[in-house]
Amino acid sequence: MLRAVSCGLTGVICVRRRIAAVFGICVLVACSSSESSQPVDVDTSRDLDVGSETCRQTLECALYCDGDACASDCLVEAPAADVALVSAVMDCLSDCPDGPERGQCIADTCFAPYHACYSRGESGTASCAQTWTCFGDCGDEPACLDACLANTSLNGLQQFVAVEVCSDTYVTTQCAQPDCDALALSTVCESAFLSCLDSDLPAVTNEMTAACEQSATCNWSTEPREVESCVLVVRRALAGCPSADKEMLRAAQSCLAQAACTEVGWRGCPGWGTSGICQEIIGVPVDGRWP
Repeated sequence: MLRAVSCGLTGVICVRRRIAAVFGICVLVACSSSESSQPVDVDTSRDLDVGSETCRQTLECALYCDGDACASDCLVEAPAADVALVSAVMDCLSDCPDGPERGQCIADTCFAPYHACYSRGESGTASCAQTWTCFGDCGDEPACLDACLANTSLNGLQQFVAVEVCSDTYVTTQCAQPDCDALALSTVCESAFLSCLDSDLPAVTNEMTAACEQSATCNWSTEPREVESCVLVVRRALAGCPSADKEMLRAAQSCLAQAACTEVGWRGCPGWGTSGICQEIIGVPVDGRWP
């Protein structure tokens, strides 16, 4: 659900690519309205000097620059508080695994200085899934992205950071394909990504189930999902896709739930031209109509 974000690299702009990839998410979870996640440890960032408005860019520069010694270059001319926080995160990283797996390690063991820098110690009430939607709605607007982070709960931000660092590390160190973000989220970062989305799943509705049952029995596609899988994918889309995608999904769902099992029936429903961000959750909609 991320966006184009400058990572502040020395000589490199790490633009998050949101390109459609074909993959399905078929892991089943319990159908409660919002799956609970593990409580966070007590955050101690309130005892740290918070970073400046540019601390996040400095931190991302140090995290994703190329070479073992390049992080020090990112700290040149940075405010003292930023240097202290970024250095604390990088020192903590010495006990984390290399590669994308360090995303979860940062969330678990380095969160206090990361939080004090990344979102300047601010927190709100939004879940990780809501923050994914918020970032998707913002596009490339830095002030909007900062507001999303400031409104995220501590638990939500821990989950978000685990996915973000995992994905960005994969994109900057291990992937040269045009759909690197999608590959990261469907492989090495999948567990963290699904934990984020599943932190705030909407309840199953009769309309949702009816649309998925129609899709499974009316031969709208050559490879329809099982009903349970379809429902889960829709719930995840409604949890984390950008707002515009959600509105298109709801409109398509309402029509398809009542459509006849004929080509005229389902083809008369509005199409669902999802964004690249949303397709990272659901894959490319079959026939442009339904996940």
